[in-house]
Amino acid sequence: TVFNPSHVGGLFSTFDAMAVGEVDYLTGGIPAHYSGRLSSVLDIGLRPGRTNFGVMGMVSLLASKLLVEGPLPFKGSSFLVSGRRTYAAKVIPLFTDYELPYYFNDGSGKLAFPLPSGVLVTVTGYIGNDVLSYDFADAVSGAAGLTLRVDWGNRLLGLNYDDFLFGKPLRLGASITEFSTTV
Repeated sequence: TVFNPSHVGGLFSTFDAMAVGEVDYLTGGIPAHYSGRLSSVLDIGLRPGRTNFGVMGMVSLLASKLLVEGPLPFKGSSFLVSGRRTYAAKVIPLFTDYELPYYFNDGSGKLAFPLPSGVLVTVTGYIGNDVLSYDFADAVSGAAGLTLRVDWGNRLLGLNYDDFLFGKPLRLGASITEFSTTV
């Protein structure tokens, strides 16, 4: 579960689109393994890394991102790591007198280990952080300045074991997730 799954109030997705492999949107009849969700579920899975080494990136006036993927030394294993950082707060003052006291950064990754028996073990992780920091008043002649700083974000780590039992797919998973806010 990813709490508050967006950046800038929904303007930016939580996940890098270059790293996403599958998306399921469930609006009703939600299976029990989604822990009692009431209205809808957006289930996003990262794709496994490629079997050959690759690097993709993007640079814009608002943000930069980089994705690195490739094989691991174990037969058929792969990795995928993606990171992103906004820097509009540094660019906007170059063109105007206004400030944007906000930025975010995030990263996600997936390790995939196929075993000879047909079992697939995957480890998936995500970390994201949003920061809003605004100076209301500068320190003047001995008086303390006044700054509002709010940062919030998600961290998660998941482990999946995919196999077949009596010809039917079997998935066992465990995860830990955290959402934190500091003011």
